[in-house]
Amino acid sequence: MTKTDMQLKQDVEAELAWDPRVNAAQIGVSVDNGTVTLLGALDSYAEKWAANDASKRVSGLRALAEDLTVKLTGVHARDDSAIAAAGLHALDWDVWVPSSVALDVEAGWRTWRMARPHINFGT
Repeated sequence: MTKTDMQLKQDVEAELAWDPRVNAAQIGVSVDNGTVTLLGALDSYAEKWAANDASKRVSGLRALAEDLTVKLTGVHARDDSAIAAAGLHALDWDVWVPSSVALDVEAGWRTWRMARPHINFGT
């Protein structure tokens, strides 16, 4: 039996409300021909992944479109220097990462790259 868009919307909203990892009040649900779209701003990436997982548990869902953004606040918010320090710490502790890997952080986004080798042409 195929669900109507209204039934699918209600089922997804119920599943989001049931999952304790998700604040369902922050998520809007729309459905068009079995395609579910999640809209809203969440407090963490973990909550975004949990909302995705909860939606996929609903039978009858044909496709899932996520239009969820994450707005880190409070203890989750980090500035670029804190992100860079944590990334460098992780690189130092990973024995499989070569020392030529470098880290760039800009506007909260980490980018790994191969550092240019130091060439000494003599003095």
